[in-house]
Amino acid sequence: MPTLMPEFISQNLIDLFSTWGPPALWLSGGVIVGLVVERVAMARLRAWSESSKWAYDNIIIAGVKGLPFFWCVLLGLFMSAQCLALRPEWQATVSKALIVALMFSLTVATARVVGGLLAYNAKRSGGAVASSIITNLAAVVIYILGFLVILDSVGVQITPILTALGVGGLAVALALQDTLSNLFAGLQLVASKKINIGDYVRLDNSDEGIVTDLTWRYTTVRTLAGNLVIVPNAKLSSAIVTNYSLPQSEILVPVPIAVAYSSDLERIERISIEVAQDIQTTVTGAVRDFQPVVRFTAFGESSVNFNLVLRATSFEQQYVLRHELIKRLHARFAAEGIEIPYPTRTLHLKSAVQVPT
Repeated sequence: MPTLMPEFISQNLIDLFSTWGPPALWLSGGVIVGLVVERVAMARLRAWSESSKWAYDNIIIAGVKGLPFFWCVLLGLFMSAQCLALRPEWQATVSKALIVALMFSLTVATARVVGGLLAYNAKRSGGAVASSIITNLAAVVIYILGFLVILDSVGVQITPILTALGVGGLAVALALQDTLSNLFAGLQLVASKKINIGDYVRLDNSDEGIVTDLTWRYTTVRTLAGNLVIVPNAKLSSAIVTNYSLPQSEILVPVPIAVAYSSDLERIERISIEVAQDIQTTVTGAVRDFQPVVRFTAFGESSVNFNLVLRATSFEQQYVLRHELIKRLHARFAAEGIEIPYPTRTLHLKSAVQVPT
């Protein structure tokens, strides 16, 4: 009897290993291979892509981040299911589940890559980033297509679903007129390319700032004070907008100045241009190769008025240039003895009128 127990236990262990051993080995092998691929192979690919001149490899590698491990695990599960003596209907169910998981992961990868491509192309064409309305809409379309392909792969008829979506879409469109008007207005703004992410704009209600995002409903404008102005797309598309970043971001900065009538205007022009040239070559935000210009504009009540014109790389940089010009020109005028007159008015009185007594 004691000799039969070890034989019974060993036989059970052999049967257990022969049944569950190969599936466990395949699953654990998939996990291990997935970790190696994700931690080693993908890390080396990312390092290689950083030194590569081809920009799209970074986008593809970022799009499949984390998915190679998932695919290796799916492969391990598939091989494990093949080793098990499952009933045909169960085997078919497991296979369909694995196919659904694989197709969903491919949909996720496609959405990531397309979003990365849109962001890269927006940056290359001069924008800061791709607007949310484009990236989100592209992701929604890809996920819907992926969902329909998954349903078709598992044997679900998608024609009735498409018909129901078409009928339901009409009802939704009637119920969400304002939302859809903002959506299509946002698409129109993106397609026209008159307002881009990163542009400095001023609206007809005097709100101004940098466009930071354009979503399916709102456009976000960040003011120089750091506040956010949220503008519905429909109102923005019908508003009068001044875009200071188009056709180029550089902007002329005229600074009004006044000097006394007794001043030598040739000397004033020469000194003003010298100070302005120093600002153009030393201050961050100034266009280095621009030649400042002096233009006398008017004979004022107490001064000769003129504009000293600088050039800034963007609208928001003009304030730094004005700040530096006023400081340096004031100091230079004081050193040169040039008078910046106070507002004065000279009154010429005629002889006093005799008042009869």
